[in-house]
Amino acid sequence: MGTGKGAGRDAGRGASRDSGTDTAAIAIALAITMAIPGRAAAQTLDQPQTQPQTHTPIEIDMTIFAGRNPLLVTDDDAVTGGVEVGLRAGKDWQLSPGTKLGAEGNVAFRQYSRRYGNFVTGRAALALDHRHNEYLSFQSEASFERVLPAEATADSIDSAIDPLTLQNNYALRQTVTWNPNALSTISGQLGWRQLDPQGSSLLERTTAVDLSLNARRQIDALTTLGLLGMMTWSRSRAGGDPRAWSAYFTAERRIVHAWRLQAQVGVTRTSQLDTLGARQSGGIQFAGNASLCHDPGRISACVTASIQPVVSAYNGIQRETAYGATFSWRSSPRGTLTASADYRRSPQPAPSPAIDTMRIAARYDFRLNQQTTLFAGPEYRRRTNVSGQTVDSTVFRIGVTIGLPRP
Repeated sequence: MGTGKGAGRDAGRGASRDSGTDTAAIAIALAITMAIPGRAAAQTLDQPQTQPQTHTPIEIDMTIFAGRNPLLVTDDDAVTGGVEVGLRAGKDWQLSPGTKLGAEGNVAFRQYSRRYGNFVTGRAALALDHRHNEYLSFQSEASFERVLPAEATADSIDSAIDPLTLQNNYALRQTVTWNPNALSTISGQLGWRQLDPQGSSLLERTTAVDLSLNARRQIDALTTLGLLGMMTWSRSRAGGDPRAWSAYFTAERRIVHAWRLQAQVGVTRTSQLDTLGARQSGGIQFAGNASLCHDPGRISACVTASIQPVVSAYNGIQRETAYGATFSWRSSPRGTLTASADYRRSPQPAPSPAIDTMRIAARYDFRLNQQTTLFAGPEYRRRTNVSGQTVDSTVFRIGVTIGLPRP
């Protein structure tokens, strides 16, 4: 199992050292994802055991890829190839008229042709939805993810710091939603996260607890307005125990030609402990995010922008600016073209330069039949690390997805 110790370090040296443990961890997580719902349904004594509401097929992905510097290290510009085999599945169980349990999981094995060895990544998630009555509902979520930062440049600024070190992410979240009337919604969320880089010299294990309260009211058939407040507490071995609070005014509106606009505009403030243990607060800063999306159809598109504090395995809480765009065109009954672009930037204390990541990707899917889909496309990634050095990569992928319907 390749476990990179930092950007530019030869990951292939440790390719097999922890492969048994890592592979077992993913296999166990996936097994729990698929097995727990069945056991939970069987233990619901006051309800008959029911069949799943939805029959999601098991999908197998087989991919061949090749490109220059695929893992964004600083001392490798050679062309590297590889293969990846992935498996994903999901199910929903209706436990009672108002309660649904959902499970999903995926696991992937990737082998590189040189230097980097192999990696096992995956994700497992459970979600329990309970509608108590027409006014009150609950949602509980739990997830585990094992991700290679170099393959997640669109998701976290951590990939700019250390692209090779595998990271285990754990999350728990509880949501309570109250609808006092047909036009108003009040919801509260309490969440816990842990980011656990495996042996990185740059990223630290980081835990965070976040609490949010959101109140919305539908003003007319097209417009919803609201208020959102958030608090985040984080802790890592790097120290400082950063905290952040944010307050937003929120708005959502449907506009002409099936477009939908969502926006959150507000302020935020962060604080952390100094070397003497006293908490020091920064100034109040602007925060917000917005998205403009076209509802799914033959052509769908979405553009997003945000500037807000986010939890990172590098110094706890980072102020991050992010931009993104997605595009999908169903070119024929069997063909679909998709494209996406993401950019993230996080300023650092002087004299360190800002760190950033960029990802641009395109893919064409062609469905041969109900079970088989071919796909191919290029991907460009770039990162600027804490030393100000910029490294980029271009990779081309081709593969097939095979669906295996459940009996």
